Amino acid sequence: MAFQISASLICGDILNLKEDVMELERAGVENLHFDVMDGGFVPRYGLFPEMITSIKKISKLPIDVHMMVSDPEPYIETFAKAGADIFYVHVEGSDNLHRILMKINGNGMKAGVVLNLATPLSVLDYITDEIDYVMLMGINPGIVGHKIVPKVFD
Repeated sequence: MAFQISASLICGDILNLKEDVMELERAGVENLHFDVMDGGFVPRYGLFPEMITSIKKISKLPIDVHMMVSDPEPYIETFAKAGADIFYVHVEGSDNLHRILMKINGNGMKAGVVLNLATPLSVLDYITDEIDYVMLMGINPGIVGHKIVPKVFD
């Protein structure tokens, strides 16, 4: 099983984001993680697509977008045009997951699904052929600074 650790830009210094991205590149980070939150699915707000367009001008690192929103489907084309490489959606926030995954792939991005801590892996059984990546949450989504729940490694 292959694992990737992405650097989350939500933890960066928004006023020095260019320097933070360059430092992450020098440190050998494999990709950049981009949190998008709507204040409804999770209790805070996140980053916006125009930031990806700017980051792509200074970095070749792939960018994965983690959609912590109530309905991710309307955002797919916007983030594809901005330059996102991977588009992750929460199983818990997607009414028609298969259609959403098809739309992600149709817009030239890799499709990823995210599972919250209490969601069993078996929810993916019917869509395994449509998924490029699976992200397992190690914290409750949308809360910065939580300690990881060790059980996720099981």
